[in-house]
Amino acid sequence: MIVIHLSNEDSFKDGGIYFYIRNLLYYQKQIGINSFWITCRNNNVKVKKSEILKSISNLKPDIIHIHGIWALPTFMINDLLKITKNIIVAPHGMLHKNALKQSKIKKKLALLFYEKKNIEKTSFIHVLNKSEGKDVKKIFKKKTFRIISTGISIPTSSKAIYSHSWLDKIKKQDKILLFLGRLENQKGIRELLEIWIESREEAKKYGWWLLVVGFGSYSDKVNESSLNPSNRIIFNGKAFGKEKESIFRISDAYILPSKWEGLPITVLEALSNKLVCLLTKECNLEKLKKLKSSIEINIDKKKMKKTIIKLFKLTNSELKKRSTIGHKYVKNEHDWLNIAKQSEAYYRDLLSKEN
Repeated sequence: MIVIHLSNEDSFKDGGIYFYIRNLLYYQKQIGINSFWITCRNNNVKVKKSEILKSISNLKPDIIHIHGIWALPTFMINDLLKITKNIIVAPHGMLHKNALKQSKIKKKLALLFYEKKNIEKTSFIHVLNKSEGKDVKKIFKKKTFRIISTGISIPTSSKAIYSHSWLDKIKKQDKILLFLGRLENQKGIRELLEIWIESREEAKKYGWWLLVVGFGSYSDKVNESSLNPSNRIIFNGKAFGKEKESIFRISDAYILPSKWEGLPITVLEALSNKLVCLLTKECNLEKLKKLKSSIEINIDKKKMKKTIIKLFKLTNSELKKRSTIGHKYVKNEHDWLNIAKQSEAYYRDLLSKEN
């Protein structure tokens, strides 16, 4: 079986899609799927449509698995159908109502003229969870969707393995609330900064710091806020590899006040490192709330402030109880190997219908 994963970017600039494909590809190969990854931009340089189609055609794929919409991969579905009729599209949260508000007119026109028609010609739509499936059904009422979730590799160690220059600012008994992700409006970073600064006296009283890790259009604003010591904000900037692993391990809680998501991998990483998570319902991890692991936050500033102060007041035993539940959940339900096997079952089912 030859499967080609097709996406727009070959770097972390494509957000969670990049990390999702990278991990799914690795574990699919572990179970014997002959998987490849082709992108429409390599090293930030556009690849000609003709070259992309030639690369795909030369591999003679049984299945083409497109990740993301509103870009060249879904635009050229008619061309891809000449190579194989087995095409799957994964929107990765891009059909959420809040996502559709961004560049609203352009997306409406795209749906009207080609996007909807193209996607309706595919075999099925790959969603990350039931919530995303509901978003899909609002636009593609007759279209079948299949859930292939996202996974995580559980850390084998809890020791910090990196020397952070800012760590000496934090007292040994103090705690860290981590925000790790793209510093963009979608992620609620502006609201978080404003609420944190409003809550800095409470943060000082209970011994909490906000650690912001990431990059994006709000980088300068975060950096400026971190320069005032009384704000108790630390801006790390980008972090990858050992540095990122270490940051998760020295943090106590994780916050993502996102306005829309597919299924955020950073939350699963936080859970796997035994962090208590503060999440909006748009993060699509309602089960964590039901299990009394995560704490739901709202993008409304008054409500967010109330929830952050609730976190401050949790005892060490309460934090540990919530984080233990979350760790058990992610270990049982988001194992990459099982997810790869699930994708293989859907692929084989699709191919069996050809015969």
